[in-house]
Parts: sequence; C-alpha cells; structure tokens
Amino acid sequence: MAFSLRSLRRSNKKGWEDVLRVLIVDNNADLCQQLEEYLAQSPDIEPCGVAYDGEMALELIQELEPDVVLLDLTMPKLDGIGVMEGLSNLDLDTYPDVIVLTAFARDEMVERMTELGAKYFIVKPINLSILAERIRQFGASDNSNQMGGRLPNSTASPLGTIRRSEAMLTDLLHQIGLPSHFKGHVYLREAVLMVMDNPALLGGLTKQVYPVIAERHSTTPSGVESAIRNALVTAWNRGNREFLVTLMGIHMTNNGEAQMPTNSVLIAKLADRLRLAK
Repeated sequence: MAFSLRSLRRSNKKGWEDVLRVLIVDNNADLCQQLEEYLAQSPDIEPCGVAYDGEMALELIQELEPDVVLLDLTMPKLDGIGVMEGLSNLDLDTYPDVIVLTAFARDEMVERMTELGAKYFIVKPINLSILAERIRQFGASDNSNQMGGRLPNSTASPLGTIRRSEAMLTDLLHQIGLPSHFKGHVYLREAVLMVMDNPALLGGLTKQVYPVIAERHSTTPSGVESAIRNALVTAWNRGNREFLVTLMGIHMTNNGEAQMPTNSVLIAKLADRLRLAK
C-alpha cells in the first residue's frame, strides 16, 4: 500500500519514516555505482533502484514509486525529456521529484525540463554532498496525484535561479568587454557556472573543469585553458579594464600598474558574485 503524503514513507530497508527512496537513472554504470554507494551511507536516503535507459526508468518508476528520481538527459532508447513526458501517463499515487543530472545545460533544454516539472538541475561533475542536500530539500514535498500528477511550474524555481545566474553572468562578461564570439567566452561561462554550483572545483580547474568542458566541445583541456586566457587578454587590452579591475578587486603593483588576473582568479571572482546574488 502506498501513501500519498511524503511524511508517511513506504516500507524500506531503513525503516518506515523520513527515508527518501531514490531511483538513479543514468547510462553511465560507473556513475550509477558511485551515486548508489554514496547515497546508501545516508540514514535518511535509500537508493531503491538503478536504470540505464529511459524505458527502464519508466518501468521502475511505475514499479517502485520512488520519492526522488536522479535523471540523466542523454540516454539510449528514451532520453530524459521523454521520461519526463512519459511520467504523466503513469498511474501513480505519488509522483517523484525529478533532479536532472547532465553535462550540458543549454537554455532550451532547461526551459523544457522546467515546463515538465523538474525540481532541480545539476551540471556534471557532481558534488555528492550538494546532491544529497538537494534530495533532502526537494524530496520532502508532497506530490500526490492531482490533475494528472504533474507539478505546477512554480515548483521548478531552482531552475529559474540558474537562468537568472546565466543572465547576470552574460551581463558581467559584456561589461568586462570579453568578446562573445571568442571560444573562450563560451568556455568561461561554463567554467564559472560549474564553480558557482560546486566551489570545490576551483582547486581542480585543469584536472576536473577543463576536461569536462573540453569533452563537451570536442577539444582538449589545454585548448579550453588557452581559449579562456586569449579572451581574457583581449578583454584586458581592448575591453573595459577599469570595470574588470574593480570587479576583480585587483591591487596595483609597485609601478602603479594593475596586473591582469589569472583564469582561476577570474573564474573564482565571477562565481562568487553569482553565488552572492542567488
């Protein structure tokens, strides 16, 4: 028997109350195992199943009725958007909260997932502790089956926060004078948004952030780093240096000249600005 209220949990290995049952959906078996092992360590979270494609995901959602679904966007047979669209056809007492996991965060994709009722959007590589907190934060809501079981768009406010952050970042880069047609502009945007969501990545730009961006754009990590640096040099020499100096909090050198920031300083300062504005 399933209860419609989230405060009354279904029977599970860890007890009856206050345990969030999570279905992991991703075609990366290694990532699924990592998520499953990490989440299983939490007393209030229980991984209840794993699906490696969209069709299997819908079958397990129907069978297990999880509280939360961690959903990848790019999968065989049926992608994440297809899974979201298929949810409304399932006969469930309680619809799961969906947290989207993806290496890509295009505006149109975020908008479509928002319309379909996704609760949160996490860009890979994933900070596991932050993911666990988001599961607790959004998985405690009551999504009982009403009007087809879909959630109103207002429940996807964290996605709106992402869009506001992207808009603010666009404005900051424009004021700096960083050329939008440079590849480094695109790479810098992605790096800043990744670090904003997971500050720990700032210490691993060359080993974590640049490789992820490089894979997305079919280039190399060194190519990503060089492109960002090239765009920054152009902005420093031809853009609004005064605004950049103020934004970065750059101190003058002994000869009275300001020193151009490094990639890591620029990414850190922009990420901090966005984080404070959330």
